[in-house]
Order: sequence, then C-alpha cells, then structure tokens
Amino acid sequence: MLRDLKSGLALLILLVVASAGQAQSVIYSETFDAPLPAGWSVDGPVGTPGVQWAADATPATTSGMYGCGLADVALVGTVFAGAGCLNWNDGVAIAYGAATGTPFESSVTSPVISLTTLTGVTLSFTEMYEMDSCNDETAFHNRFVDFIDASTGSVVMTRQFANVDTAPASADTIAEGAGMHDHYIITFFLDLLPEFAAITAIDLQVRFRVQITGYLGDVGGLGIDAEEELTGWFIDNLTVTCPAADLAAPTVPTQLAPVGGPTVVSPVAFDWTDATDTGPCGPAAVTYVVEIDNLGTIPSPDLTLTPTPSSVTQALVPGAYSWRVRARDSAGNLSAFTAAELFTVEANLAPLAPDTLFVNTQNNGAQNGDGGFVSPVIDEQPVFSAIFRDANVAPDFAGQVRFQVSEDPTFTLIDYDSGTILLGAPLPDDARCPDLQILISLQRDTVYYWRCQFIDVGGLTGPFSGAQSFRIGDDFEFGVRRGSSHRSRHGCWVATAAWGSADAEPVRALQAWRAGTMERSGVGQAFSRTYHVAGQGASSAAAGSATVRGLTGLLGAAAGTTGGLGMLAALGLLAVLGAVRAFRA
Repeated sequence: MLRDLKSGLALLILLVVASAGQAQSVIYSETFDAPLPAGWSVDGPVGTPGVQWAADATPATTSGMYGCGLADVALVGTVFAGAGCLNWNDGVAIAYGAATGTPFESSVTSPVISLTTLTGVTLSFTEMYEMDSCNDETAFHNRFVDFIDASTGSVVMTRQFANVDTAPASADTIAEGAGMHDHYIITFFLDLLPEFAAITAIDLQVRFRVQITGYLGDVGGLGIDAEEELTGWFIDNLTVTCPAADLAAPTVPTQLAPVGGPTVVSPVAFDWTDATDTGPCGPAAVTYVVEIDNLGTIPSPDLTLTPTPSSVTQALVPGAYSWRVRARDSAGNLSAFTAAELFTVEANLAPLAPDTLFVNTQNNGAQNGDGGFVSPVIDEQPVFSAIFRDANVAPDFAGQVRFQVSEDPTFTLIDYDSGTILLGAPLPDDARCPDLQILISLQRDTVYYWRCQFIDVGGLTGPFSGAQSFRIGDDFEFGVRRGSSHRSRHGCWVATAAWGSADAEPVRALQAWRAGTMERSGVGQAFSRTYHVAGQGASSAAAGSATVRGLTGLLGAAAGTTGGLGMLAALGLLAVLGAVRAFRA
C-alpha cells in the first residue's frame, strides 16, 4: 500500500525543496544559457521544418493562438525568465495543414548522465508551452520526454504532456494544468518509477520530443479549415541530484602546456588533463580553478580563471609567469593544486618578409618551383609559394597570406591582388605555404613580378617580400600551331604544312631532333626561336609543296646523323625558301 502511494507521487509538478539539513549533490546540471551545449544533439539541422530546437537567450514575450476557425486570440505573458532556455520554434507558429499535409517529429537529446545508483536520485526541469489545441480536435500536438538507456539505445520510459484542454489520458500523461505561459517544474523520482524498478545503475539520456500530426479539416461544420499549430515549447534548468552528500575531492589534473619554462606569445593556451570525480550516485561534473601569477610567487595569483573544459586561452602582457590548476566538483570539493609551472610571454612581433619565392605551372606545383628568372612558365595561370618567417622566439603561426602580381617591379600598378587568403591550417615558422593560385590569365611572352606577405594568427601583418621576376612563355614555348589546339613545344611549321600532317614520319623526326638536340644548346634555342617566327609565315607557301616535302624528307632522314651546324643551316634554308615563296605568292 505504501509502495502504491509512493508510485502515485513519483511524478509531480512542483518545486522540489530539500528538507532542512538534508545533504544534496548535483550530478548533472544544464541552464542552456548559451548556444546548444556540448553533448546535446538535435535530429536535424536547426531551422528546417520540424527541427527548430535551439538554445535561445531571448525567447518571445508574446504569442498568438489560432482560435479553432472562429477567431484569433491574443495571449500575452512572460514566456520565460532567466538568461536563456532550450526552445522549440521560439514562439513562431508552425501550422501543418492542407498546405503541407506532412506530420513530423523533432527532438533534442542530452549527453550521457552516468548513474551508479538510482536511490533517491531526482531529475527535474522547467517547461513552458505555447500551442493551439481545440476542444473538438481528433489529433493533438504531442510533446514527450523519453528516458533512454544509452548503453543499448532503448527507451526505458516515455511520458507525454497533456494539451491545454485535455485531461491526462493515462498515468503516462503529465497534466500541466490550463495555463499556457505558466512555468512548470517537472520532477521525476527515478527509484520510485515502475519502469526503473529493476534498474540499479544506468547511463541515462533525456530526450525532449515534439510531434504534430497534420491537417484537421472543417472544424464544427463552419466551413473553415483549421490547422494544428504549435508555437513553442521551452525547456530550462535540467538538473539531476543525489540525496547523499559528495564528500570526495576530484583527482588532481596534470598540466600539459605551458610546462618546462617555455617562451610563448599571447594569447597563451593553457591545457591540462581531465580530472575525475566519483560522487555517491555517479560521476559528478568537474570545473577547474586556474591561478596565474606574474611574479612566480604563487600563492598570490594575479588572475584566477574558472573554466569548465580542461583548457583555457588567456591574453597576457609580456613578462615572466607561473601557473597552476586544481579541480572542483559540483559539491565544492577541491583537489590539491598542481605544482607551479613557469613560462615567459614575449611581445608578439609581426612576421618577417617571406623569402625563397617559387613560381611554377599548376601541374608541377609551386612546391617544386622556379627560384628565379630561370626558364619561362608555360602556364597562363601559374601557382606561387613562399616560406613564412617570424621574428618571435616562441613558435608562431601564419593564418593568412596575400600576394600581388604586376608587370611593374615597383608595384605602382598591380595586375592582380589576391586579397587576404585564409590558409587551410595554421602555417608554422620556416614552413612553405601551400600553392597560391592566381585567378586571372597572364599575357604570354611577358615579364611579371610577384610578392607576398603573411598575417600571423594574432592578426599582425608582416611586410611584403622582395619581388621575384618570371616570364610567361610565348606561343612557340607553349607549342600551339595557329588554328589548332594541338600542343607541342617543338612543332615544325614548314614541314607540317608540306606533308599535311604532324604525324608524318619526316615531321616527327624533325620534331624529335629539335627537342633532343637543337634546344640543348643556347645557339640552338636561338635558331629554333627564329625558325618558329619565320616558319609561321612560310608555312602557307609550303603547303602541299613537293619540293619542300623532298627537302624535309631528306632532312628528317639525316636528323639522326647530321651535325648540329649542318642541320641548323638546312633548317634556315627551309625558312628562307618558305619566306620567298610566300613573298612571290
């Protein structure tokens, strides 16, 4: 009989007040005063229909309710108190009816809350709702809270919240009362719930779930279609408490950085291992106390931080410092401090001018680039790279880069300015940046200059590098015949025109000889360029010429044995012959 009475009281809508002198410890607490906290998850992107869960610091203070096809009723009240809450839909009506005809569910799920015992454990949260629910509805806007066994993914228990005008359908329904905009504190005594009777320990997750079923049709025979609407459901201050006092201190964390007296730049990243705390009902939440002193004489901290994660970043002025950290659980128990670690903050200096500038084709990459004006770049959109240098003793990183390209070595006129480019990952000192791609096409047979500068992760901009010159190759170096998309750096204009195809055997022999022999010397390269210019004009006169075919055939056959000077002279005669024929034509 007593057990039945306790079961009937297991689910209450009340404010739980600990009796005088009763010790309590908090196992888990979330106030939702910031964007969706770590560990919480929604069942889809926030903002899509049916998935409107978001932590909101400014919930609406007024709302409207559809009046079941009769009228709109304005409801004004305080939606929620406090700095923020977890809300569904933020008080803006979502009506799923004739226009959509699509029922949906949306939910948000807590992280895992580990409980080593359920004896005396309570779970409570505050909720408030705004919704339309008509007396003659056959389907309701359903709101649920599910308790999930995280180790199996199975739902241990579900409770449904009654609508404003609906009496509880069963013991599984929470009757809130008739007041929308009223705040209800929902408390579950876990060890008194029948679904948890056989459970002694659990990794628990709490899921809040909304369900809308769709279009209602004509309400009351008035000829007016009605739709279900849900304007908001607000959840706040989820807390899991244990009746026994937590008297055990957390473990002592271990410092990770900065340690060993390094020199660092501001802001300084402090990092340490996670501490653990085992309370009487399960692992308890842990925060940390970080003390930083600029005299190296702790205890007398100049700065005390209380972060929740096991790391924190803090801006500090240059100087010598020491730091230490300790853990604190939700009951206020403190671990011992770690030993003080020394470090020095130096002034954050801007990057130096980059050096070792490389330029190259896209295919070959700037990582294997040209360190100066050595050879033409056979790419109208080359890539660039340089090495990041920094003046700080402490390791520093580049976060952004900017480069410019100009025909003017003074950069008074600039052909291309990349603007600030965010690097994919911070670039360490003395490292080469990834390839930088120019987004315009440069002119062939033109000398250009390029330079770059880096911006470090602290936002300081370094000077531009010295300019590196490079030349974009001309048509001959790109190997493009007029009127053709065929690319060969060693094409023979006259022979190709005479034989009618670049695949003719004499043409291929001459091409191979030019690539393998002629262009291996400076004299040969100069003659090849002269022939390239003269041969373009002569090619039309040589088209189909039996005489030229005969001469080029002999030259092709002799290409493997004839000396370099003889071949140069022969090719020169071909260019002259073509030019003369072109003039006569």
